[in-house]
Order: sequence, then structure tokens, then C-alpha cells
Amino acid sequence: MTNAKDEPGSHLTCCAFGDAYLMIEVGGPPPADQKSLKQNPTKLRFNVENVEAAVAELRAKGVALEIETFSWGTIANFTDPDGNLCSLRDDASFH
Repeated sequence: MTNAKDEPGSHLTCCAFGDAYLMIEVGGPPPADQKSLKQNPTKLRFNVENVEAAVAELRAKGVALEIETFSWGTIANFTDPDGNLCSLRDDASFH
């Protein structure tokens, strides 16, 4: 992930996916709480090598996360500044 530095105060992040990328922009009015699935039925999930390490890094930056463990792996859910649901997934195959 990279933060765009094109404009002062830019709130733009680009995530590379092979030959494609996902551009995430913020700037709408901040919600009072996490958006409901009816308001935004999507979740951005990012694979990481170690969920616990990634959680510690984000918590150090003030991000609130909730960790869940399942038979297929561990995830950590959090809300982005625009109220969208995101999560990290423990994926040992991630490089």
C-alpha cells in the first residue's frame, strides 16, 4: 500500500494487486459509527503474514480492532475512517 502525495492533505491510498490496483479515497462526512451491511455490503480483507503483529502495529496508531479465530484462520476486524468494515487475515502463504 502506498499513500499518494500528489496533493497537500491528500487522503488517498492505493493497494497493488498484480497488474491492477485498488484506489481508496476518503473525504465524505465521518459516520458516527461503523456503516451497516445495508449501507455498505462490502468488506476489504487484507492478507498478512501475522495478524497479531499487524494488530499491534495498528493499535499503536490508535486503530480499534476485534480479533476472531476460526478453524480456517484468524481475522481482525476494524473500521476505516469512513465507517467501512475492513479486516486482516492470517495467511501463511502471503509474501
